Amino acid sequence: MRGFVFGLLFLISIMSVSASQLCVIVYYPDETADGRCINVNEGADGKEVLEKTGFDLLWTPDSMFGQMLCKINGIGTNVAGSVCHYDGEFWNFVLKDGDKWGHSPVGLNGGNECWNRDFSFSDWDKIVHYCAKDNDLIGFAFGAAGASPDMLKIKEVTIRVDGKKSSADKAGGTIKEVYPQSKIQVEVKLKNLYPKDTNIGIQNIKVQGVMEGINDGNDLDDESGDINLDAEEDDTATLNFNIPLEVKDDSYDFILTISGKDEKGIGYKKELKYNLKLQKEKYDLKFLKTEISPESVKCSGTVILDLSLANIGTKNEDVKLTVLNSDLGLNIEENFTLDKDPFGDGSKFRKQYELHVNNVKEGSYPIVIKADNGNKNIEETVNLAVTKCQSNTKEDVGITVVRKPTVATQEKPSVNKTPRLMNNYGSLILLSGILFVCLIVFIITAILIFRK
Repeated sequence: MRGFVFGLLFLISIMSVSASQLCVIVYYPDETADGRCINVNEGADGKEVLEKTGFDLLWTPDSMFGQMLCKINGIGTNVAGSVCHYDGEFWNFVLKDGDKWGHSPVGLNGGNECWNRDFSFSDWDKIVHYCAKDNDLIGFAFGAAGASPDMLKIKEVTIRVDGKKSSADKAGGTIKEVYPQSKIQVEVKLKNLYPKDTNIGIQNIKVQGVMEGINDGNDLDDESGDINLDAEEDDTATLNFNIPLEVKDDSYDFILTISGKDEKGIGYKKELKYNLKLQKEKYDLKFLKTEISPESVKCSGTVILDLSLANIGTKNEDVKLTVLNSDLGLNIEENFTLDKDPFGDGSKFRKQYELHVNNVKEGSYPIVIKADNGNKNIEETVNLAVTKCQSNTKEDVGITVVRKPTVATQEKPSVNKTPRLMNNYGSLILLSGILFVCLIVFIITAILIFRK
């Protein structure tokens, strides 16, 4: 009895050693997938492995070279004599080779020896076949020569320009109606095609977008955080881009790159290319800054009006700038030319105006800032708040441009034209003059007396 037990345990141990667990992936032409993870005997040939999966299979007749696989679950070609009918597509047989799928140079069965897994095998006089090993990952992909399972699927790419959906999608295309300062959002929906039965996840997936050379010769880019997808799981990565104000109207390459690695070690890298068409109007102006600081004063005080303006069109601009508030008597006018080079200083106007508020009554005073190029008029408003003085006995005066670009906005106060030196030191200068005259008279008198 004891010998029987030991014999049984020995047999079980042999069986456990000779068993292999492997996964079989089937990738269909419509970019869907199926798969099984199964236990087979170590060294089982490819036909034995596939028969164990339970898939509906169509084989060619047996021959010394083995059998060809014509259909899986109804997908493929019919048997034509001793081979599968060939019309440019067939079931490619692949298996994991490092971090990629490797195409097997041998068949699923045929011959009496196992293939040594040398992917460069070319000894066609020697008939060998695939033999199962523990932890194998093998795949079948129907298509032209070189097809392999692609288990990280790009389900959908949605591109929005200023909230409007673009016609460009996962097939590529042109991203249109993009202007300076447009906001572009890119959503990439991804799915792990490994069936749940395999329990194979895809990890550390990144989505990166690059707009090449759009930022004064530099790239504009964004990248998602890491995405991890379990079997059959999907998720969406979102990228955001803000087109610069200073940009040339041109076409730019926009490239999306998706990368990751599954838990079997197979790496994925996909690249989608788009053409981004940036447009600009011929005549276009934009205020970059219209600020007043501080925004509030007590009836009298000094504020700084800070203005900057840019030509964002494709033509040189002759611009008239006005700053107006009739209640304050404020009327500033500037005339200048802005050139079309978005990256040059000549395309921008910048200036600060120091304004003295002179005993203005309490209230809110909207200051209207206008820029006109003859084709387009733009306008901004800043508000100056004037609070009540503790004592207000003077008449209302208005506002004075101290460092003004053109014309003063009110009458200048009367100015005392007496030299400041006489105002401050007049008495001292007069006394010094008298003493100097007395000294001269004394010297002359002394000389005359000495001569006598």
